[in-house]
Amino acid sequence: MVEVGQKYGKLLVVEDLGYFKTPNNENRRFFKCVCDCGTVVKVNGHLLTNGHKKSCGCLKGEIQRARSIIHNINNPKLLYVWRTMKQRCLVPTCKDYRLYGGRGIRICDEWLNDFFSFNSWAEKNGYKEGLMLDRIDNDGNYEPENCRWATPVEQANNKRTNVFITLNGETNTLREWCTFINIRYGTVEARLRRGWTIEQAFGIEPYNPPKRILKSRRKKVLQFSMDNVFLREWDSMYDAAECLGCNPHYIKKTCLGEQKSYAGYIWKYKVD
Repeated sequence: MVEVGQKYGKLLVVEDLGYFKTPNNENRRFFKCVCDCGTVVKVNGHLLTNGHKKSCGCLKGEIQRARSIIHNINNPKLLYVWRTMKQRCLVPTCKDYRLYGGRGIRICDEWLNDFFSFNSWAEKNGYKEGLMLDRIDNDGNYEPENCRWATPVEQANNKRTNVFITLNGETNTLREWCTFINIRYGTVEARLRRGWTIEQAFGIEPYNPPKRILKSRRKKVLQFSMDNVFLREWDSMYDAAECLGCNPHYIKKTCLGEQKSYAGYIWKYKVD
């Protein structure tokens, strides 16, 4: 219900004019409205409530002029950077919102609603195609004092999730050390996850992995002659194979009953 004193877009309702017939021969209530630009217009109340009428017509011209300016800017890619920056900080449905706006990262008033201010700063502070907008302090806001234009590598080295490693008194990110030593980042990262030391992961020190102790290796095995005469007890099939110069795999198969004998002997697991 439209009432005097209400505002719809740029239109302020100042007087109820009563009912008039529309071109469709419908009785509609009309209102006298004053636009922000000063123009007085007679408006169908139905158009005010459904949002189809928001100004005297000047709003459409402003939007068209703004679009014309944006389409003729010097660096269209900067407009994309500005828009994605706002999405990350302001739009909860953006996939990266939790990493930016979701944890309190904001955009300064100077840039928030003024692309041209952002564009001017970018051009005066070293923007080139291929560079990325990077916050110097990852916990700080998007503002001139905390932003710079960085290469993808520089930005990657400035992530808050980076691992910092100190070697010989010098501290760098893991990715930077990989570049210095000329070794794949993925290789070093995988080695560190497996418990290697920093020096071993970078190949500075040799890695001597502990021998894998399998469950079957701990089982004692009994050695019999082909006449089923007990000959010896072994701590494991590996010890027997090493001493006799044979393959532990086939000793295991004999113990499991998959074959009758191996290397001229019958083998059995010792049952406690």
